[in-house]
Amino acid sequence: MQRKPFIIQKSICIMKKVLLTIVLILVILAGACALTNPSKEKHIDAIQDAYMGNLDDKSYDFLDGKSLTKILLQNSLEYKSFGLCSTGRILDKDVSFGILGHVFVLEK
Repeated sequence: MQRKPFIIQKSICIMKKVLLTIVLILVILAGACALTNPSKEKHIDAIQDAYMGNLDDKSYDFLDGKSLTKILLQNSLEYKSFGLCSTGRILDKDVSFGILGHVFVLEK
């Protein structure tokens, strides 16, 4: 069996270290995503904040608007968790996306 030249052996060793580092970073990132995946409650709060910010206080004085919208969202929001991220849908339309503990409202 013929030995590989020293330069090739060294470059293979470096490539293995680089590959191992990349895999380790990806595993850590996936773990962080899984541990901080937003809950349905966070999706509801983010949607509520995004839409209630557009209303003035007088528009829902007679009724507690935040409580009403929270009840409506709890019943109508379809929450799907994919382990690393999550989505919120209302009437088969994506309205929110959550990853790393943050929820992004897609349309206002």
